[in-house]
Amino acid sequence: MAHLETLTGRLYLDTNIFVYALEGYPVFRPILTSLFEAIDRGGIQAVTSKLTLAAVLVRPPIGSEPWAGSGLSLPCRMDF
Repeated sequence: MAHLETLTGRLYLDTNIFVYALEGYPVFRPILTSLFEAIDRGGIQAVTSKLTLAAVLVRPPIGSEPWAGSGLSLPCRMDF
């Protein structure tokens, strides 16, 4: 993975970046925190797509989760 200090110009952020940040995956927290801080400072210009925004801004209807009733659970909480 590239060091944030070496990144310049425009950086495309795909859906997985936002999913990992919003769901709080601990393994990605340090690098994502650094990434979003660099974006806030203006050191990196970030872009994404309308499709990414649509994917992360929509919550599935309650009870429609495919894992409901299976005994499986997500690795994180999804509070909106």
